[in-house]
Amino acid sequence: MRKRYKKQYKVRRKGGIFRSKFFWFCFLALIFFGTGVDVFFFSSIFQVGNIKIEGNQKVSLEEIENIISKNTDKKFVFMETKSIFLTELSEMSEEILREIPKIAKINLTRDFPNTIFAQVVERIPIAIFCDLKKCFFIDNGGVAFEEAREVASDMLKIIKADFSGEMKLGEAPIKKEQIADIFEIFSKLKNLKLSAGEFLIKSDARFNIKISEGWEIFLNPQKDIDKQLKNLGIILKEKLPIERRKNLQYIDLRFDRIYIYPEGL
Repeated sequence: MRKRYKKQYKVRRKGGIFRSKFFWFCFLALIFFGTGVDVFFFSSIFQVGNIKIEGNQKVSLEEIENIISKNTDKKFVFMETKSIFLTELSEMSEEILREIPKIAKINLTRDFPNTIFAQVVERIPIAIFCDLKKCFFIDNGGVAFEEAREVASDMLKIIKADFSGEMKLGEAPIKKEQIADIFEIFSKLKNLKLSAGEFLIKSDARFNIKISEGWEIFLNPQKDIDKQLKNLGIILKEKLPIERRKNLQYIDLRFDRIYIYPEGL
């Protein structure tokens, strides 16, 4: 009689979770991640503590610092932080330009580990713009950036006939192209020994220019400005020397025929 033998199997014991390489990989990765978050977002080393500003002359440091400081306050996972890594420099720049119209440009950079650096370019007044109530300094882009309470006597005054409503700082009541035309005319009038004190923009096709001698020039900026002013120079030289301009009221250069009022001077 044959004996039957049962085949014996070895039973492998399953290793615990702590013997899993994957577990230890995830565990260590979590530790490194948590440490990184703590260092970069909450460590005092990278908390914004200094703000350096250069280029400002009329704008106070405090105005700029307040906006930068306010925008460094952030929340990360419901915790407050001023981490330099979380600062949104583009948003900060936009708010500064919006809130402080005197600033034309601002460049913000991070100076690690904990400093925000601001390079400021302020607007330069080249003329004043007046509405029905107030006057404002404007820059070469036509942007009104500051109320002009005291105006130098040699500062050019610009008025726009069709301007209505209340002027707001940061707005451009005059087109950049019109500013360029006005200063081209202003410069060429100086060459004719004429001083222009006020430009009235009647329309896109008409400028009324008050001359310090007491009379006006009507000019079309949409036509050849150089040609119109050359014609003016010829008239002043050949027909209207300074001693004959006492009763002159205006010279209209907008048409092929030049009109002088009153006639017969």
